[in-house]
Amino acid sequence: MSLIDEPVLQDVWHGLPVPHSCFGNLEELIVDGCQFLSEVLPSNLLLFLTKMEKLAVRNCGYVKTIFDVKCITEDRKMTTKGPALIPFPLSLKVLTLEQLPNLENVWNEDPHGILTTELLKQVYVDKCKGLTSLFPASVAKDLVKLEDLHVKHCEELMFIVAENNADPKGTILELSFPCVISMTLLELPKLKCFYRSLHFDTLKLSTHQESHSEGEVNNIEKVSFL
Repeated sequence: MSLIDEPVLQDVWHGLPVPHSCFGNLEELIVDGCQFLSEVLPSNLLLFLTKMEKLAVRNCGYVKTIFDVKCITEDRKMTTKGPALIPFPLSLKVLTLEQLPNLENVWNEDPHGILTTELLKQVYVDKCKGLTSLFPASVAKDLVKLEDLHVKHCEELMFIVAENNADPKGTILELSFPCVISMTLLELPKLKCFYRSLHFDTLKLSTHQESHSEGEVNNIEKVSFL
């Protein structure tokens, strides 16, 4: 499904009730040049996209967030004294974000395990100059199948994994990406570290690294974090 800047779609993305059957079988969503969007996947649609494996968002000048999870996390806070909520698994495997100058965050709040992305394999981010971090820590913890990570030309990016709200108890999560085979971090002038105090010189490469220059890491067969 390709979503372009058509007024007829604005009501759907701004809260119009939608039958599950409309999006229940959607496997790929391309959002290109939609100037009416500030949130690409609002909470009223997110839980319907159970089979979406590919998401590409490009050339959207007003997009500020990709996944709107605030309502979902607020529901979680309201039910903390009741039965534990069952994690909602996303089928997403490929995420592409390009030319989004006002993108502030990918997730507008850390979902803390309510939404999981264990199937995500490929992430491509390019020219998102307002983005300061890529993954909330609880999301990064689930990326056990991530193979390719490419982040380029994001002037404000300081962390790959957000350092705030890493865990409801304030503890630092242990991260491991056992399947990573390719990583590119290019032209990120404000990049401080991968995650909190975890700097790139602490990365443990289990095999070899074919090329490495400042701001760029390529062809890593496996990466783990100490």
